[in-house]
Amino acid sequence: MLPRRAPRRSAALTEGPRRAPARAMLKAAGFTDGDLERPLIGVANTWIEIGPCNYHLKDLAARVKDGIRQAGGTPLEFNTVSISDGITMGTAGMKASLVSREVIADSIELVARGNLFDGLVVLVGCDKTIPGAVMALARLGSGDEVAELFHMLNPINHTRTVEAVHRYKAEPYVVAGDVYARAPHAGRAGWTWYTGSAAWLYRTGIESMLGLRRRGRWFGVNPCIPSSWPEYEITWTVDGTTYEITVENPDGVCRGVASTWLDGVLVEAQSIPLAADLRRHAVRVVMGTRESRADGPAALTTRSARRTR
Repeated sequence: MLPRRAPRRSAALTEGPRRAPARAMLKAAGFTDGDLERPLIGVANTWIEIGPCNYHLKDLAARVKDGIRQAGGTPLEFNTVSISDGITMGTAGMKASLVSREVIADSIELVARGNLFDGLVVLVGCDKTIPGAVMALARLGSGDEVAELFHMLNPINHTRTVEAVHRYKAEPYVVAGDVYARAPHAGRAGWTWYTGSAAWLYRTGIESMLGLRRRGRWFGVNPCIPSSWPEYEITWTVDGTTYEITVENPDGVCRGVASTWLDGVLVEAQSIPLAADLRRHAVRVVMGTRESRADGPAALTTRSARRTR
């Protein structure tokens, strides 16, 4: 059950005389005063009628919304895009596949931020919508959910034992489009080597979760990690120059950088200069509460509904 008097971000959207026009818009869509007094929970649905991977999510969304209502919340469903590699491969349409992941992440993030949701449920079902959703959750500051989803997505976790390797029967470094759920092939990976499947898994982990991102001759560190992580280290070599990056999390937050140091000198976290001196440099990033208050919704639930056979 949701706490009855839990602070609501959505109150800034729906409460008070000045918000009467916003309430009128929502009521025109069928919401009642009672609905708007409850936490507003976004339901990001990647349902699409083109292809089987996400086709079933429409029915799943209806059940999810029922569960949200039973828990004391008000669901607001919205859609994003999905491109099927299996349908578009071999045509010019295949060029849209890689772009789609960014569009998925952008659209989920924008709708969640713009509507000040109090929580977010994400329904995904393929190798594009799942990384896109994880990227969006990272941008929204849901570090605990990001790590949990990445753990589920990471094919290494399907091949940790000899028995698991024989069951999974696919490469442990690319994302499978699906995993069988029915006997006699339960746990076996479906087809792999989708467009960008290995690269997007890498980007989700390195950029979205650990926060390391390069932009030309600069780089930044903006993590979104589980609150239980006290610290982590990255050793990164660029054109022969090595950066030993230590990220400390003394306050147990999911997101927010309080200070960043390069070789003992205070620098801007997102504008750390890249050197070309073939030397080793120490980067220290301290996460902190001053900037870590998430301006995105705390993820109420994150649901991955991958296609089963």
